[in-house]
Amino acid sequence: MNGMEQQTMTRRELLRRSAAVAAVAAATPLASRAYGDGGDKVRLGLIGAGNRGTGAVMDAIISSPNVVENLVHNIDVMNWVMGGPPISATAMGGHANWDDWPIKGNVYDHFYVEFEYPGGVKIHASSRQTKNTSFRIGERVIGSKGIANPFGRIKGQNAFDFSGPFDNPRFILWAAYIESIRKGEPLNTGKEFAQSTMTAILGRMSAYTGRAINYSWVMNASNLDLAPPKYEFGPLALDPPAVPGRAPLI
Repeated sequence: MNGMEQQTMTRRELLRRSAAVAAVAAATPLASRAYGDGGDKVRLGLIGAGNRGTGAVMDAIISSPNVVENLVHNIDVMNWVMGGPPISATAMGGHANWDDWPIKGNVYDHFYVEFEYPGGVKIHASSRQTKNTSFRIGERVIGSKGIANPFGRIKGQNAFDFSGPFDNPRFILWAAYIESIRKGEPLNTGKEFAQSTMTAILGRMSAYTGRAINYSWVMNASNLDLAPPKYEFGPLALDPPAVPGRAPLI
C-alpha cells in the first residue's frame, strides 16, 4: 500500500471512529454547549471555515456566500461522520463589511448554522470572509468517549494520533478516483456531493429568511430560483442583501 492509500484509509478510519468516541466535554470550554446523555453517540460537532478573504464574487446569482462555497467542505465531513444530511437547520448571518458595498454584492459575509441530525445530534457551523481577522479551518466532534479532530487526532478512550505520511488531499482524492477506474470499480460519490451542497444551501436559506427549515421541505417543496429573468449581455440590477423576517421562504 502506497503513502496515498495509507493516508486515505487512516483518515476514513479516523472519521468512522470519531462518530463513536467523542465525549461530553466536561474539561473543555465547550462543556456548557454539549448535548450529553451518556450514550455512545455524537452529541455536538463544531465546524468552521474561518476567514478566507474577500476575493470571491459576492453575488447571489453568479456565486454564493461562503457557507456554500467554503463551509460546504466542512459540512461534507460532518455529513460523512453522521452518515447523511441533517433533518433541519436554524441559522443567522449578515453583511458586516459595508465599506465595499455594492462592489462585493448582496450575499452575507458571515454565517452561523445549527444543523440537527437524527437522534437529536447538533452540529454547529460557522464561517466568515472578513479582512484582517483571525483564520481557522477545521472540525471537532464531541461525544461520550472522547474528542475527535477529523484531521488526525482523537483524545479520550480510544486515543489516536495520525503521524503521517501527509500529502495534498487533492492528490489523494485524484489517486483514489484514478485507481478505482483502473480497477473497473469507479467511485461514485455524486449523491454525497449533492447532499452536502444541499445542506449548505439549507443553512443559507435559513439565515436569509430567519426561519428554521427542514431538509425534506427544501428537497421536495421549495421553488426557490436565483436565476435572472433572462440571460443577456448588459447591466443587471443588484438586489440588496436579504433581511431575516422579511425575505420570503420560497
